Amino acid sequence: MNKVLRDMPLFIAVARHKSFTRAADTLGMPVSTLSSRISSMEKRLGIPLLVRNSRNVEVTESGKIFFKRCETIVAEADDACENLAREANVAAGCVRFAVAGDIYHSYLQGVVGNFTARWPDICLHVTFSSRWVDLLLEPYDLDIRAGILPDSGLRVHTLASLQPSLYCSPSLLKRYPTPQRPADLAGLPCIAVSQQGNVWVMSNGDKKESTLIHPAHTVNNPNLALEIALAGSGITWADPPMVAGYLAAGQLVPVLAGWVFPSVDLSVVMANSQLPKRVRLFVDFLVEHCKKMNRML
Repeated sequence: MNKVLRDMPLFIAVARHKSFTRAADTLGMPVSTLSSRISSMEKRLGIPLLVRNSRNVEVTESGKIFFKRCETIVAEADDACENLAREANVAAGCVRFAVAGDIYHSYLQGVVGNFTARWPDICLHVTFSSRWVDLLLEPYDLDIRAGILPDSGLRVHTLASLQPSLYCSPSLLKRYPTPQRPADLAGLPCIAVSQQGNVWVMSNGDKKESTLIHPAHTVNNPNLALEIALAGSGITWADPPMVAGYLAAGQLVPVLAGWVFPSVDLSVVMANSQLPKRVRLFVDFLVEHCKKMNRML
């Protein structure tokens, strides 16, 4: 049936021109190919649509009924394609995306408000979700995630590469000795974040060390860990964008300068590369925001 649908415009052209030659000229294809395609259509339908003679082509009664239906179907298909083409190039409509709340507040704060001010005709449908959303089955255009992404075959654009390090309040270092190497952390109040676990693997150039910490506090959200660190109650790992303001204000200081955790990518995931203009504009806005964030560090 899909081949019948494909060849409907060919049948319409022949029926209108009542000539294979004139129809073939209009369609830009050989007469022999056109004739063969129409014959194949008639065989699939099991009904003759045209009566051929040496002078012209006549449409059968069944062909006339079929012709009217074909005109409607092809016109509606053309209209649908034109509407999609217009939609793909109009900066309006809705962009639906999911993002973990801690990722948004840590790295993307201000994106939603600034984007809506820049593009008032584009609405945003935002869902804070800690789980991966299925872009093929759920009504989302984008998913914004940090970390190792599953091999899904989806298109991924890296927004930033984050390099976590350790930080604490200056008040903590007045009560405890300043660590000189990762092994020293074992005797200090550390804040465990579930994503990292209790074994912290850090590197400094060619040197790499694994340290089993004995957490004073355990949380499942890096922003909570940061809150505890700001209160002077522990050492936490964090990405530079999360702590830049606190470092500038003197509320936090680096711990074990030069030692870092493995880098983590912040990415936007898309179902495919063919994005409507409204979605492309939002992705571009995310990219520019993250470029500015990196320049400020």
